[in-house]
Amino acid sequence: MKMRLVAIMIMVGASLGIVVWPAGASQPTRGCPPAFLGPLTIAEVIQAFPPPPDFPDPEGALASFDSNGDGKLCVRGLPAEAINVVDNVANAHT
Repeated sequence: MKMRLVAIMIMVGASLGIVVWPAGASQPTRGCPPAFLGPLTIAEVIQAFPPPPDFPDPEGALASFDSNGDGKLCVRGLPAEAINVVDNVANAHT
C-alpha cells in the first residue's frame, strides 16, 4: 500500500511538471497560423472576402472573433466562398 502511494505521488508530480513546463515558453507574438492570412483588420477581411449582399452585420459577426480586442483577425479561404476566422495570438505585453 505504501509503495502504491509513493508510485501515485511520483506520477502526479511528473504530470504536474509536464503541465507547468509550457508556461516557461517564449511569449506569443501577434501573428496568424501558417495557413491563414493576416493579421487583417475587419475592413480588410471584408474587402478580401466580401460577404453575400444579404448577410446581416458582417462587421459585428467578424468582431465577435476578436477576443483580444486589437481589431485584427486571421482568415483562411475555404471552398464555396466560405472563410475560417480566428483571432490573432494576443501578445502578453500589450
